[in-house]
Parts: sequence; C-alpha cells; structure tokens
Amino acid sequence: MIQQWTNWRTILTISAILIIGGTIYYSTYLSKKIAREERIKIEQWAEAVKSNSDPSINETNLTSRILIENSIDIPLLVLTEKDSLLDFRNLDS
Repeated sequence: MIQQWTNWRTILTISAILIIGGTIYYSTYLSKKIAREERIKIEQWAEAVKSNSDPSINETNLTSRILIENSIDIPLLVLTEKDSLLDFRNLDS
C-alpha cells in the first residue's frame, strides 16, 4: 500500500505543494514587513513636513533628520513656488 503512494509523481506533487506554501508564507511575511517600514517612513515624513511648515515650532531635529540629512530611503525634491527645482536628493537619475 505504501509503495503505491511513493512513486515519483506523488513526491513531485508534495514537493510542489511545499514550495508553493513556503513561497506564499514568505511573500506575506515580506509584504507585511515592508508595509510596516513604509508606514513609519511616511509618518516621519508627514511629521517633518508639518513641523517644518508651522512657524511656531522651533524644534527642528526631526525635520533636519529627514529633510536635510542624506537619508538614502526618502526621495526629496525642493521646489520654489513657481515649480523651479532648487535641490534634489535620493533620486535614481
């Protein structure tokens, strides 16, 4: 009876199911991890923009950390009111 089930097709099928299951599990784990990291980055960015635009806030640690330092994660374009480019950072080209 056992020899009936242990042919090459059964082994191949079980291997394929394990590979597909592992791939789905790892993809889900990776997407959740990336989503968490991106949420943190966007919250930091929003806080920096908010504190940078409020003239009553003198504390600029968060703003300078995100906007001025060369963070390799967050792309930055500095434009004038007439949309001319003043500075850019962390862009591919």
